[in-house]
Order: sequence, then structure tokens, then C-alpha cells
Amino acid sequence: MSKGIYIRTEEAKKHMSEAHMGYKHSKEIRRKMSELAKGKRCSEETRRKLSKALTGRKISDEHRIRSTKNHKGMSGKCHSEETKQKMREKHLGKPSCWKGLKRPEMSERMRGSKNPFFGKTFTPEIKERIRESLRGKVLSEDTRNKISKALKGRKKQCYERRKPMCEETKRKISQSLKGHVVTEETLKKIMNSSNAKPNKQELKLFDYIETLFPNQYRLNVRGDILILGGKIPDIVNINGRKKLIELYGDYWHKGDDPQKRIDYFRQLGWDTLVIWGREINGKDLLKAKLLKFHTSFGRRLKGEFYVDKLRQ
Repeated sequence: MSKGIYIRTEEAKKHMSEAHMGYKHSKEIRRKMSELAKGKRCSEETRRKLSKALTGRKISDEHRIRSTKNHKGMSGKCHSEETKQKMREKHLGKPSCWKGLKRPEMSERMRGSKNPFFGKTFTPEIKERIRESLRGKVLSEDTRNKISKALKGRKKQCYERRKPMCEETKRKISQSLKGHVVTEETLKKIMNSSNAKPNKQELKLFDYIETLFPNQYRLNVRGDILILGGKIPDIVNINGRKKLIELYGDYWHKGDDPQKRIDYFRQLGWDTLVIWGREINGKDLLKAKLLKFHTSFGRRLKGEFYVDKLRQ
């Protein structure tokens, strides 16, 4: 065969690709290849060719999942101090792409189509794997101290950076949540995770109700007794009568119309009394209001089993 430079045709490349498809090197050969490649660096020309060959190439979800399974990367490993030092020296003096940029500018550079993950979503399998990897994970005391130290002094900056939502954003959020009802199971998970407890006003009101009507009502701030239409009533009657008592704080429910809540629960077959926080101190008026509501004719629960469930 005469000497010279041989260039493979596209057809020849295709034949070679098909011939190697599905072929796997043995562990021994892979070890030898790894030893030969150690310390070698691709030339700029080779890098340019590789970049050109991979430009526009799309990786399927199946291939991505398979690659993730087979390639564990640094999972369970850590760099040696020598390797860390080499990595540090390599990047020393190189300007960072984020240097000189403020947080709003950094945010703008990663917004929308500029973000590498734009338009992509995790597959259900990857979501489950992430969930499993984080389940039961507890941060060590050392890690907590590092996070606390890193975040010190940022509270003021975060407060200053926070901006009120514009009317357009509020409208979009309202439209997206319209008609959305949180399931009973989801609400219970939220309340259990938040460790919700009755506040001082709720305890004060419940104690007064208990003196007037012993063993007739029970606090329900965690939704342990009853959840109605995705909402958790504050106080529920447990003596077979479909009566609810809601406490509206003067600050948190400022501008709210209590009649909406009354009408909402009425559609579900329950009578509701709304007490404002400012009314708790006026014992005479509060007593008259509670007596009128409790003694008024109302609906009754059907079935002894359901009544027993509320009493538990």
C-alpha cells in the first residue's frame, strides 16, 4: 500500500459506526485505555473538531437516563488535597464570568431562553430519584453553621430587594389559581409539615366557648377533625350539629368579607358564625352572639358513625 494521507468517506464512517454499535470494551481494555489517556490533552484543533461535530446534536431522554445510570461520576468520592490545589492553581487569575455583575444583572443573564434549562423538564423517573436522594437527609451541624455564616447580614439586602407585585402579576396568579381546590390529603401534609398551632386569640375564644357549651366544640386549626372544600374551619361542633365558628383576626383579615366564608360553607351544608378578634374582649356581646348561634335551628349530621368520628 502506498504511503500517504487517507480520508475516510462518509459511507466508510457509517459502516464503521454500525460495526461498533452495541460493542462494549472489557474492563481490562478500558483500564488500558484510561492509562494511555492519562496526562494527555486534546489539541485546540481536536477540540474545535469535537465541538463542531457535536453542535446541534440532540440527546434523547432515554439516552440521558441511561448515561446517568451508567456514569456515577464523583458520587461517593472526593478530590484529594493535591487535586484540589491543582484545580485552584488552574483557575487562579482567570476572570469570572460573573465578576462585576450585581444580582439583578446576573438574574437577567439567566432569565428565559438564556437559561440552559429553558424549555426542559425533569422526567418523572429523575424527579423520583431526586426525591429519594433527599428523603430523610439532615444537614450536619457544621453545614448549618456554614450556611448561617454565609447568610449573615443579607436580611437587609433581601428586604430592600423585595418589590411589591404589580397588578398584572397579581392578575396572572389569580387566573392560574381560579377554580383550583387543594385536596384534603395535600392540606393535611401542609399542616403537619408546618406544625400549625392555635394562636392566643383562638385559644382564648375556645376557652370561653368551652365554659358556655362544655364538650360541644373542638379546635380544628390543623384540620384533624374536618376539612371542607379545601378549607379548614377554626372551631367545629362535635355533637352532631353542622355548626362552625371562624375567628377573623383584625390584621390578617382586614378588608375581608365574612359573608363570603359563611356562604361558602352554607353551600356545603354547614352554618357558620364569624367572630372578629376585637369582639373577644366584649364578653357580653360575644356571649349573646354565641348563644344565639348555638341555640338557633341548624342542620344535623346524618349517621352515628360520622358523629363518632368528629368526637374522637
